Amino acid sequence: DRYRPVQAAWSVEFLDTDATPKLAGKVTIMPAEDEDLIDTYELFWGETPNEVLQNPDTGANFGPIASFPVGQSPMVQTFDLGTRVPAGATHFLVFTVQDTLRA
Repeated sequence: DRYRPVQAAWSVEFLDTDATPKLAGKVTIMPAEDEDLIDTYELFWGETPNEVLQNPDTGANFGPIASFPVGQSPMVQTFDLGTRVPAGATHFLVFTVQDTLRA
C-alpha cells in the first residue's frame, strides 16, 4: 500500500553567508522522528511558506534542488558563493516522500 507521509522533517535551517542579493551557505535538515513511512526528503525553492516555486514559462513546479535518502542526519545542501536565487523564490521547502506521494 502507498500512504502519504505524515511526518515532516524535524527542522530546516539556513544562514545566508553572501551579503549580495545572491546567496551562499548550507541548508541543514534534521530528519523526522519517525521515518517508517518516508523514503526520501526533497528540498525545493518556495514562493510562499507552503507553495513550491512555479516556472513562470510553463506554470509547472520547479523540480527539487536536492533529494536525500532516509538515514542521513543531518542532511546538508551547500550553496556556493554567488548562487543565484530564482525569481520569486522566498523560502526553502522540505517535503517527505513515500513512493511518489509528498507531504
